[in-house]
Amino acid sequence: MKDILTKKTAVVYGAGSIGSAVAAAFAKAGATVFVADHHEDALNKLADKHIQTERPIGVFLTKR
Repeated sequence: MKDILTKKTAVVYGAGSIGSAVAAAFAKAGATVFVADHHEDALNKLADKHIQTERPIGVFLTKR
């Protein structure tokens, strides 16, 4: 299943447990992934977890 989403972009809203898992699965499948959330700590945790991986995940802080 690796690289099935190559040249695709995924945008996920929510960096909590479900959003984080979805973003990781998309990245593992080869997509360029961006995650938006209004909880800065959740975004930082997600970014830190994936910064050293082959496909880092971009994060965006939104306002409530």
